[in-house]
Amino acid sequence: MSREWKPGDVARTIAGGTIARTATHKWILLDDGHPIDCDDDRISRPLVVIDPEDAEQVERLSRLLWPHYSDNEHARLRKAEITVDALREFADPTPPKEPEPLGLGAVVEDAEGRRFIRVEPDGGQAKWVLSRALLGEDPRHVWSAIDAVRVLSHGVTEGES
Repeated sequence: MSREWKPGDVARTIAGGTIARTATHKWILLDDGHPIDCDDDRISRPLVVIDPEDAEQVERLSRLLWPHYSDNEHARLRKAEITVDALREFADPTPPKEPEPLGLGAVVEDAEGRRFIRVEPDGGQAKWVLSRALLGEDPRHVWSAIDAVRVLSHGVTEGES
């Protein structure tokens, strides 16, 4: 299959490298910006580049993803919002959440810098408590509700002194 490559086209090589066609019709490796000699036979497939900040591109992709959903203004905006969130997640993936530290007094920090301490009430399920009181916010949480990004302390487990 022959394809007419234009400047600005982005492709994936069979070896897995990502390349882009320049204005001078040469290919460059996107990882390091070096020119590469590459004939069209070595290109496995073109890649699509979608800018999450380009409303027209997002709208077009949203229509392709959800062709059967209502097209009222609210639905259109919601579809675009979901599409933008998905594109941003692909571009900058959220790191996986740390496993829950099980030690008494373990301390974790969330993305906003809030610190939570693990406590075990008598006969109850372990809870995470905000290390400082924030107005209007329930200070007790279960692990699944905390978006912890860093474990500061694993706490003390049974048998440690």
